[in-house]
Amino acid sequence: FNGTSSNDSSSMKSCLHDVASKPNRTQKHPRNTKDAYSHIKSLLALLSFDLSALAKRFEEVSQFRRDHEQIHSVIRDVVAHELPTALDKVEDAYEALKKANIDFSPDSDVWDTEFRKYERHVERVEEDVTGMLTEELEVAQEKSAEEMFRVFKRFNRLFIRKRIRNAVSKYQQTLMTNVQKAVAALQMKQTRGYEASEAQKMALLRDIPPVAGKILWATGIERELEGLTHKMSE
Repeated sequence: FNGTSSNDSSSMKSCLHDVASKPNRTQKHPRNTKDAYSHIKSLLALLSFDLSALAKRFEEVSQFRRDHEQIHSVIRDVVAHELPTALDKVEDAYEALKKANIDFSPDSDVWDTEFRKYERHVERVEEDVTGMLTEELEVAQEKSAEEMFRVFKRFNRLFIRKRIRNAVSKYQQTLMTNVQKAVAALQMKQTRGYEASEAQKMALLRDIPPVAGKILWATGIERELEGLTHKMSE
């Protein structure tokens, strides 16, 4: 938008400059013609279109639409089943803003007022989502780190919203602590070696050769570490 307006302004200036610079052979009064040219040239200096404020406002509106589409798709795909009214509330808030008589000019505060109304509706939806997510994480925390991973993976897309992300941060810290403990236990197991492991005893009972048993043991540790790393990345 800004680029197009700037080009139009430049083209207009260039056109007027050409008119002012070229003599009009049909003009019968050179003195008057000269005065007219001088007047046009003086107007060129006043033709300055500052559209930066309007461009900024349009960018705000564009960003709002992107953010709305994002939260709408996340609510629809992730929590619509558990919170069937959440999607309706987000859609109603958007429709209310669309129907408002909004003046998008930079010196008007109507857009800001309507946007804040929309945000208040969305914040209430986020509070509902946060409450549900917190309950699930509390239950998962009592079970295992694996269960917490499952919950975080399922609701991962919701964490783009700052309010929701902040609400679950303490659970993320708990999960990180559990993962660090699991990694430390694997490192300790590796330090003790295959010969002192339960895997070595089981290999003897199953007549697995020592070298093959050690390879299987080391592969198992590596697989567990890779699994923890993959889950954390998700």
